Amino acid sequence: MDRRGVLAAALAVACGLAPCKTACAAEAGLDVKVEAAIGKGMKYLWSQQQGDGSWRDVRSGGLEIQGPDRQIALSSLITYSLLASGAEVTDPRIVKSLTWLARQRTGWNYAVSMRSQAFLEAAKQDLRYKPQVMRDAVLLIKAAGRSRPYGSYGYRLDRPGNTDPSNAQYGVLGVWAAHQLQGEVPRQYWSEVMKYWLGIQERDGGWKYRKSDKNSTATMTSAGVATLFVCVDALLSARFTQCRRTESLALLRKPMAWFDKHFPETLKNEGLCHGGHGDTYYYLFGVERVGLASGYKYFGKVDWYRLGAQWLLGQQQGNGSWNGKWGPTPATAYALLFLARGQRAVLFNRLEYGGDWNNRPRALANYCRYARKAFEQDVYWQIINLEVDPAEWHDAPIVVISGSIAPTLSDVDIARLRAFVHQGGTLLSVTECKGKGFQEGMRETYEKLFPSRALAPLPKDHKLYSIHGKLEGKPEMFVLSNGARPLAIHTDEDLCLDWQLNRWVTQRGSYDAASNIVMYVTGKTLRKRGAAHWPKRPGKVDGPTVRLVRVKYDGNWDPEPLAWERVSRRIAADAKVNLEIGEPVAVKDLPSSGAAVAVMTGTSAIDLGEADGKALEAYVAGGGLLVVDAAGGYTGGGRDFARSAENALDGVFGRRALRTLSESSELFRMKGWAIDRVHYHMQTKHRLGTTAPQLKAVLDGERIGVLFSREDLTTALIGCAPANCDGYTPRSAYEIARNVVLYAAKPKKK
Repeated sequence: MDRRGVLAAALAVACGLAPCKTACAAEAGLDVKVEAAIGKGMKYLWSQQQGDGSWRDVRSGGLEIQGPDRQIALSSLITYSLLASGAEVTDPRIVKSLTWLARQRTGWNYAVSMRSQAFLEAAKQDLRYKPQVMRDAVLLIKAAGRSRPYGSYGYRLDRPGNTDPSNAQYGVLGVWAAHQLQGEVPRQYWSEVMKYWLGIQERDGGWKYRKSDKNSTATMTSAGVATLFVCVDALLSARFTQCRRTESLALLRKPMAWFDKHFPETLKNEGLCHGGHGDTYYYLFGVERVGLASGYKYFGKVDWYRLGAQWLLGQQQGNGSWNGKWGPTPATAYALLFLARGQRAVLFNRLEYGGDWNNRPRALANYCRYARKAFEQDVYWQIINLEVDPAEWHDAPIVVISGSIAPTLSDVDIARLRAFVHQGGTLLSVTECKGKGFQEGMRETYEKLFPSRALAPLPKDHKLYSIHGKLEGKPEMFVLSNGARPLAIHTDEDLCLDWQLNRWVTQRGSYDAASNIVMYVTGKTLRKRGAAHWPKRPGKVDGPTVRLVRVKYDGNWDPEPLAWERVSRRIAADAKVNLEIGEPVAVKDLPSSGAAVAVMTGTSAIDLGEADGKALEAYVAGGGLLVVDAAGGYTGGGRDFARSAENALDGVFGRRALRTLSESSELFRMKGWAIDRVHYHMQTKHRLGTTAPQLKAVLDGERIGVLFSREDLTTALIGCAPANCDGYTPRSAYEIARNVVLYAAKPKKK
């Protein structure tokens, strides 16, 4: 069993968890719960702020610590956590805190290092705070030069003393803050820091606090791993220019293996499984740093953020605080940092697969640091593997597959990639080192994934080339589309190399290409980590059952195979209705299908013969509800379908039978589920100039027999909002679909 399997099994034993197949499944609403917990925690910290803008350290036993250095360190930590949690730098309380911190003089390492983090977060919103980060970095760099060994840190920066890895990790964090703001940091500094950490590393790959300690510890090992990643980014990016087909980052292999092996037991020892306090909050800050620095979403099959967040949600006090070994204010600040930083939007998941998937190990880390400008927020990346349910991959909208040789993917792997895409994801494949094997291998992979669709060159005037950066058709990209959105994007240009080498000035197009892809695929709407994109499969609920079928015809009838499956999973929980999805049926078989609702969608023109028209008429006359929408919308990919379908319905039910459904219709006024207004994509809102639904209907007496929408429902129902989509937002599309099902579930009037 490899390290992932060992870790998963060990965690189940250590924490008493069920097997990962169920324990790690996505929990609906974790992001909502975390957001609420963050809000309560911030409210508590604000309540503890002093009149001068600072915070005082109050232990859980009531002992007040008056030392000025500790007060500066604590105030810095809390300010950092509040800004990281969403506080605005213009908030008068933040202004007061930052003003107080800037006036303080201190030589205490923790105080200076934490202050640099607070001002880094402030500088991300307002660069006027950048000089304070640089001033603190100068103090920290000079102190590292005076320390013995060089590159280490003790408690004091203004005089030599005993050093330890806890102080050392905080000192490096302060200098790293300056590096992130393009501050000049001597290369020798990073070299000596790396030398120090490698010099005190234990044979087992971990680190310990004191030489006299018996074993490596989790807190110090997390510090060592995160610090080495910082040094790698600062020193070694240029080493990964070749595709050597060997495992990257060999110096981190052993410490990561230690961390993976001991993760479950350290959580147990720190109290994560059994409710104790210990150093859990300090430790979780280290775990979050390792997770974000390494990119790994999983330590094995265990989602480190989900596990930590669930524990923190259970430990929060009624007043919004968390209470740890050093009292409620530091514990609350550390808890908020874990929850808030770990919840940030994830742009890309990099796929770990059989092949040279990691030739450019820091490419996406470097890109995401640059991308903060484009997205005006901190954004991250992750590494995922093929051993977990693809439903768990949706923290990010895009999975990146890169390499130079043909990927080794089993039939099960192919099925999981297909499931991810059908659940609303997009694949991005990037050829590295001009590898012919990867170029050919990915094209073969796409043929297996989607046999009925083809990878095609992207027209140079396509919106993807201009939505953010003006790329003028370069780098050349290929798209595999369902007609409404991109299922996969491929390029043979080695974008990863430019990201790896931080060529954001000379090769700006490679960075803009990535930003354009994200903005096009998401419609500039990013989801938070933990958002429940793909709901769990529900059991049978105590409510009515509605049978629905999708209609087959000669054309692109199935652009999103799982759109209504997603509706069925959500509506069971929301409205206690069992939506049963039957096998797709041909138009001629609709009258005998027994389906209360039939869905016809597509992007290409539809041509219904006379027999098909009679079948539709018979289906509606028999009490069925036919829902027709143009996938992608009228000005998106569905123009041909919209025109032809509307003409076909006119031919079947008579000209002018299709009329705009009144806002007072029962469909919109259902008790407990009223739809007072809808939300459209921005381009649709501008085109229509209204917040009213634009559904057309054919009435069979007083009953709605046909619903027709030129605006997209189908793509939104899978949870996607691509920039080219013309229609309803995912939320409004679901509300309409929900009411359609509830309407069909109502007893028929005699």
